[in-house]
Amino acid sequence: MVDAQGHAGLHERARTSHLEQDEEVVGAHRPDPSRARSGPCICAQASRLSRHCAHPAGHPRWAVECSASRDARHTGRRRSQARTPRRKQHLMRIGWIGLGNMGAPMSGRLVAAGHEVHGYDLAEAAREAAAAQGVTIEDTVAATVAGADVVVTMLPNHGIVTAVLDGPDGVLAHAEPGAVVIDSSTIDIDAARSLHASVSAAGFRFLDAPVSGGISGAAAGTLTFMVGGDEAVLEEVRPVIEVMAGRIFHTGGPGNGQAAKLTNNMMLGITLAATAEGAVLAERLGLDARTFWDLAQVSSGDSWALRTWYPVAGVVDTAAVNRDFTGGFATALLRKDLELALAAGRSTDTALPFAAAVRDRMDQLVELGLADRDCSVLVKLVDGELSSPARDEAVAATLSQETSA
Repeated sequence: MVDAQGHAGLHERARTSHLEQDEEVVGAHRPDPSRARSGPCICAQASRLSRHCAHPAGHPRWAVECSASRDARHTGRRRSQARTPRRKQHLMRIGWIGLGNMGAPMSGRLVAAGHEVHGYDLAEAAREAAAAQGVTIEDTVAATVAGADVVVTMLPNHGIVTAVLDGPDGVLAHAEPGAVVIDSSTIDIDAARSLHASVSAAGFRFLDAPVSGGISGAAAGTLTFMVGGDEAVLEEVRPVIEVMAGRIFHTGGPGNGQAAKLTNNMMLGITLAATAEGAVLAERLGLDARTFWDLAQVSSGDSWALRTWYPVAGVVDTAAVNRDFTGGFATALLRKDLELALAAGRSTDTALPFAAAVRDRMDQLVELGLADRDCSVLVKLVDGELSSPARDEAVAATLSQETSA
């Protein structure tokens, strides 16, 4: 509910928004002597702070305005409205399951947009982070999805997603009939298609809608959504997704959102490896890290990994190297996504040797106990700060080949 003070604030925002449109128009104005009085003026030449213009007598605010300014103001308002069309937003009750590094900021943006969001997660730290952003924390899945128009899952793997949706105390057992279920986890393509079938059979609508853009994109509301499923269902929930998204792509039928995401993340893993190797080589060649990054991002070596995750401290604010590789996109998750991409390659008879090589590097990092560290910790394998038997063998084999050549 909005109290009296809140209503006053709404009226004040409405009033000042008109002023902001009015003040876009700058031009000559002429007072109307028949209506001149003392007091502040609302013509376009008036300062937003002082509310006075150049008129000797001025005008009472909202009571009178010079004719030229009034005409110009209405023209400017029409122009401003044409530039900034707004979609009418229908506020919804949303159940959110999975409040981790991505889920907390994504659900928090929905709260900020006015939606009623109830969230669930097993981890206390995740619950606290989401609660700090206004999410109502529930103790059970049943309470989280009760009365929800939309249910969103953001979970580590397809086994957990399936259990949360299809389990005896899961979403399908307690959600409102007809609710839309959106899975934004990154899972196996066949698993996603199976969920489309089971969720639909239970009387609900389903979209597989994984995202790209990382934690920074989740916080900024600039994620790319790749959506598989019925396009009419997507249009129904588009106003909800738009709050979290910079771009939304309908990629086709069931499972196609996951197909796009796995292909994209496979490419991310490969470009991350190239970026780590390039960063180490540039440093050993005596290049200044910031200068090299500046030139690479506007040259043919550019990539999202380079711009966002460059693994040299102090070069890119969003890079995990600045926080000792804590948080971010976990090594174990990239390893999982690469394995899923390789499985898709096998099912389509597609050779993916570069993806396999990066998956092997992720395996080495997991063996070294770095499964929960950001995957850009790969740079420590490249520069030799970390070592594993597999890495040592790979380096020795590479050097042997170069020497024989």
